[in-house]
Amino acid sequence: MTVPDAAAFKADTAARKAVAEGIAGVVGVPSSYITLIVTVGGSRRLASNSSAGKVKVAYTILVPAGSTVSTAAVKQNMESATLSAFTTAVQTKITAVKGASYKVTVNSKTPVTSSAMVVQASSVGSVQASISIFFAVLLAATY
Repeated sequence: MTVPDAAAFKADTAARKAVAEGIAGVVGVPSSYITLIVTVGGSRRLASNSSAGKVKVAYTILVPAGSTVSTAAVKQNMESATLSAFTTAVQTKITAVKGASYKVTVNSKTPVTSSAMVVQASSVGSVQASISIFFAVLLAATY
């Protein structure tokens, strides 16, 4: 994501929450299942300008055991979602918190990977299985 101030975006909890909510809408999970990993980066030219830059947004979706959300459906939604669908969903949520001038375009997405994890639920020994789905989206904003 190219933003007016990459460091400010990384620190902006409202903007990050809006991105998570947009992703959640596309893949069909509550945004509370999503953890974002925001990395500030870009070319040396952009790095020399402390306010401009690129942000890579990677995220993990953790579907807890007992959830009514189908992990197979989440994975399918992620794989089949177009860049346009991600752009529209994220833009809608970003606009609500940052205003209409904060334009976002999703330029690429990485392949989905998933893994099952066993989590100890209590000291009594009951075990729950959870599914983590890892995915990264590179977003670009115009302003």
